[in-house]
Amino acid sequence: KEMQAPPPASGEVRHAKFDRVREVVALGLPTLLVGPTGSGKTHLAEQVAHDLGKQCLLDSLSGGRGEGHLLRRHTMTGPEEGLFLQAFRDGKVWIGDEIDAADPNALTVLNGALANGYMDIPGVGRVNRHAGFVAIVIANTYGTGADRMYCGRNQLDAATTNRFQAQTVPVGYSQTLEAELVAPAVLKWAKGVREKMQEKGMRRVLSTRDLLNATKQVGAGIAFETVKASIFAGWKDDEVRHVDPDFVRPVEVEEE
Repeated sequence: KEMQAPPPASGEVRHAKFDRVREVVALGLPTLLVGPTGSGKTHLAEQVAHDLGKQCLLDSLSGGRGEGHLLRRHTMTGPEEGLFLQAFRDGKVWIGDEIDAADPNALTVLNGALANGYMDIPGVGRVNRHAGFVAIVIANTYGTGADRMYCGRNQLDAATTNRFQAQTVPVGYSQTLEAELVAPAVLKWAKGVREKMQEKGMRRVLSTRDLLNATKQVGAGIAFETVKASIFAGWKDDEVRHVDPDFVRPVEVEEE
């Protein structure tokens, strides 16, 4: 999807890593944001693009999307340009989401374009890199392959990770962002839960996205215990007891 670049909203809360990401993107350097799910990586990339007065194109990468997805593919209605090609040629910010799940063939195209500054595309010809083009890619891992939390991720070729080596920015859950946007009661509870999750090395996630969604529900009058029941729905009983010993699962009554 294409994101236009309106002026930043007055008083918009920014991620703690905003300044660091803006520094490297402003230099036109390809940038890699790595962090847990729901930590605001995509929104951070969009915020930086908007702050620099640039349009950005958000591209979701996956194993089924090869080089044609980035460059040019044929559809029922005719040839269709990929978002990467558009951004590369027209000087926009291209955001490649979930790069550690991407098709290796697509990454080979990406590597060449970033290194050489041009692409030779069949049916199109030579396309030179626009001076305003920037690539921001997003991942849950550092490209070393699947881990205990992100078991569906691929190991990235060294040729890919090297393009971003000096511009890799770890993006965790921003305390600044959460302090501004999350309800105090929700945030206090979450901090305690996260501490206990870390203490036990639990393979669970309690993301900024979760806290924002919980805040929205609590603000609408939904009981926090009801929201917790949704968060803990897939957790084991001993896990729940460890992080929130006072929580009691609601009894589900089956309808006849």
